[in-house]
Amino acid sequence: MPVNPHPLAHASAKPFDRTAVLPDSTASAKPKVLVVEDEAPLRMLVTDILEGEDLDVHSVASADEALPLIDNSFDLVLSDIMMPGTSGMELLQTIKQRNNSLEVILMTGFPKVEAAVTAMKFGAFDYITKPFDIAHLRERVNAALDHRKSTVGMSQTKDHAKSTSTRYIAGYRILETLGEGQMGLVLKGEKNGTHYAIKIIKNQVGGSARNEAVQRFFKEADAASRLNHPCVIHTFEHGYAREENIPYLVMEYFPGMPLKRHLNSPELKLPLKVRIIRDLASALAATHACDVIHRDIKPDNVMISGAPDWKVKLTDFGVAQLPDSDITNISRIVGTPYYLSPEGFSCPKVDHRADLYSLGVLAYEFWLGQKPFEAMNLSALGFKMQTENPPEPIKLNNSFPVALQLILERLLKKRPEGRYAQATDLVNDLNLWIDAQTGRQTLPPLRATWNTLR
Repeated sequence: MPVNPHPLAHASAKPFDRTAVLPDSTASAKPKVLVVEDEAPLRMLVTDILEGEDLDVHSVASADEALPLIDNSFDLVLSDIMMPGTSGMELLQTIKQRNNSLEVILMTGFPKVEAAVTAMKFGAFDYITKPFDIAHLRERVNAALDHRKSTVGMSQTKDHAKSTSTRYIAGYRILETLGEGQMGLVLKGEKNGTHYAIKIIKNQVGGSARNEAVQRFFKEADAASRLNHPCVIHTFEHGYAREENIPYLVMEYFPGMPLKRHLNSPELKLPLKVRIIRDLASALAATHACDVIHRDIKPDNVMISGAPDWKVKLTDFGVAQLPDSDITNISRIVGTPYYLSPEGFSCPKVDHRADLYSLGVLAYEFWLGQKPFEAMNLSALGFKMQTENPPEPIKLNNSFPVALQLILERLLKKRPEGRYAQATDLVNDLNLWIDAQTGRQTLPPLRATWNTLR
């Protein structure tokens, strides 16, 4: 009996009047495909289309039925995402854990961006948005099988499995997931033999909140693209990708780790820690020269390459303040509370000296092993930061250099006018201390003071 076209397909297929059976590796040399779809008419339609491509097709109605079969000799799994019981996304993760070389194509409905981003994250070969075009389905299935065939017999080490990914976004081949936050995902991509970091935004919110998140995302791209400094992650391009209009930006790939992971590393001695802060101050000098205020200086937003070079990169301009920006945040605190300037607690419209205060907090924690202020809640933290002196460095470590204490004192002044006027002044003071350690400079006699209140 002929099958009517399913509403989730754009065209009809030939009649389907057969029951699929488990693939028999000895009976056929045809590529073997497993279709996982809970809607019977669509499952029958997809099965019929693929059998028309001379494929050996087996179909099941749920991911739970598919799970016991994925260790068989299938070449491709084509699965819906939204199904009762185990979801298609969970099935994808299980497949990649058991056999990373097995190709998976997901069929997605709503929400498109969220599903597409998650599919890329977990290693799907591709995703097909419903309602799908039958010609496009055939093309993607054949592409997945061709890729599977090209990798058969190769060593499926972890590195090789990553290198054979054929997921694409905006013309960049996706290799692996580098990191994930509440609103975004960072992927490692490749184009013309060069590696890049590709940041994409999720679709977890809607309406005005979604619009603001996208605006801030592109604001980060705009801010970063203005900068050209060896200690700032460079941004190359940004826009919307694929039919789902996924917001993305392409950045320099920097194979490092967040400074947060190195805060208490025994490898980092004080002179190296001072050099790292100096490099960040230099990055801020370039940032401020472009009239960009970062507003979220913290260990998570500083990347370190590790030994022996310990290169430094400032990243994540997602809450940066631009001089011509019409995106305001007057109703809430912007930045990470522990590293926020005192004035940032009362007014999100701050100047470049707020970044210098945040860098002072980071330097204090990095050099002394603790934050200048700790509190049980945001209100208590804000009160301390606005009214109290942090513990004096020399009292925490009696061998701590007086020159560095004086630098921290100036960075952590409550009033912006008491801090360094420019990041370049901070760079100069740090260079003096660094040069003094190698005998190239002699510091004048210094008297220790510690008063950040005025």
